[in-house]
Amino acid sequence: MKKDSNPLLRLVTPILILILISTLQIYAQNRMVAEWEPMQGVLIRYPFGIPLPLIQSLAEIDTVYILVGSNSAQQQASNTLSSVNVNLANCRFVIAPTNSHWTRDWGPQSIFLNDSEGGIADPYFDGYPWVPGLRQQRDYEADNAVNGILANFLGVPLLSFPGYLTGGNFMCDGYGTAYSTAQMISENMSLMTSYQFLDYAERLLGITDYRFTINPEIYGIQHIDCWAKLLNEETVLVKQLPPGHPEYFQAEAIADQFAQSLTCFGRPYRIIRIFCDTYSGTSAAAYTNSLILNKRVFVPTFGIAADQTALQTYADAMPGYEILGFDGAWYYYDALHCRVMGIADMQMLRILHHPPASLTEISNGELSITAAIKSYGDFPLMQGYPRLIFKRSSEAQWEDLPMMFVEEGDLYGTVIGNLADGTDLQYYINAEDASGRNQSLPITAPAQVFRTTISVPTGIEENLLNNPKLRIYPLPAKDYLYIDTVSKTQFLIKAELFDLRGRLIQTLSLPPGSIRTSLDLQAGSYASGMYILKIHTSDGTYNHKVMFIK
Repeated sequence: MKKDSNPLLRLVTPILILILISTLQIYAQNRMVAEWEPMQGVLIRYPFGIPLPLIQSLAEIDTVYILVGSNSAQQQASNTLSSVNVNLANCRFVIAPTNSHWTRDWGPQSIFLNDSEGGIADPYFDGYPWVPGLRQQRDYEADNAVNGILANFLGVPLLSFPGYLTGGNFMCDGYGTAYSTAQMISENMSLMTSYQFLDYAERLLGITDYRFTINPEIYGIQHIDCWAKLLNEETVLVKQLPPGHPEYFQAEAIADQFAQSLTCFGRPYRIIRIFCDTYSGTSAAAYTNSLILNKRVFVPTFGIAADQTALQTYADAMPGYEILGFDGAWYYYDALHCRVMGIADMQMLRILHHPPASLTEISNGELSITAAIKSYGDFPLMQGYPRLIFKRSSEAQWEDLPMMFVEEGDLYGTVIGNLADGTDLQYYINAEDASGRNQSLPITAPAQVFRTTISVPTGIEENLLNNPKLRIYPLPAKDYLYIDTVSKTQFLIKAELFDLRGRLIQTLSLPPGSIRTSLDLQAGSYASGMYILKIHTSDGTYNHKVMFIK
């Protein structure tokens, strides 16, 4: 689709464009892929460490890459799969010897180099150095060599990471935020300092915000995937243990840590607890140790009554996903997620959009919606895409608006008009490129959509003047907002901050002759959003819209 300049550029507010451009600056570097992003398939090994019905289900829709040690092993694996009617047309065999079934721990971490070329991040792996005796019991050289063989098989670049990045103890949101337990630092101490590890993670992997939870177990594998799971950028599933369990308080502490953290969009996480009852002694079901693969979720089940409740928890938390449970030889520290590894679609179509707050304030009945649409295969978008599909709660039918190209980057936007105060708005974004890839955001729309309630305030002067003698920066503001005069004869008298409902938030009275003042956004309890700044100067009063982000 030809990217023509469009009058919509003047309809999409400059502040919204600035916010999105600021978000996109993350992508000027390498980018680790989140588990829920589009995948080309999943990696397992033979001899199989997962039940055959699971492989059968995986191969129904997705490509299953199977590591085998030799041609004879490939034939054996093929015969086994044929005996249970696995779709072999969706299976691809890769000759690569392995010594363990933990493809998650030593397998390919999907990454986009310079956020453009898909490849594999290859961490160092030599077992688990902090587990006494385990490294002496196994030889992990073959496992450590798999990623190089796989990169050659797929024809993608390999990025070496000079430390451990044990996959079961690593999860990321695709926006540069990652989580591990504190064990990740301990595991790397024989190779580097914690500062070096974080430096490598930022420079090589694009992890700009690496967060660590407490070690959850009294003694054990300490992998985060047995305790918590990001379901999307703003939702995290956290294990809940029976009261009296030896590690009950560790699970509660991890939930508290997430409750005190903010998402990549600057908001509190939606925290969902999943009850993990015991199946043997104090061993608790590892329901968080699941796999998200495109629009399906594969959950380990343990043959206990709590299984059905766990599957329902997933269904309630992830509308539109198919939730599938599988019994197997799972352990509380080694279940389904540990033994399979998704491989990203290196030519994926991705939509980037800052989701709205539960209350969105507008001043003229119009809401600007912007999104960045990125084809990693460099395919052009099909005519008529991207689209914004929306409806008001009072309406039964969805409406469809084209999103037009905006000059800066791969930004597209449109405007929804005639929005009255109190409107409950639902919407999602859909895009399709010339490769046939069709992607929506939220991923399972319309089963899951963005929702916001519109507020159209009254009582604020709508005629906002730009005064060339004043400088207000930065916009949007995060920690401080500065106000300067740029005229030798003008000086500041007072500044007043109002929300869009016309409520006075703060007043700054200034000494005579002031030419600069600042507003400390860290000290005030400011929510992200739009405000009105009324500035009284020696030659008049001026109103300015300002955006605060946190």
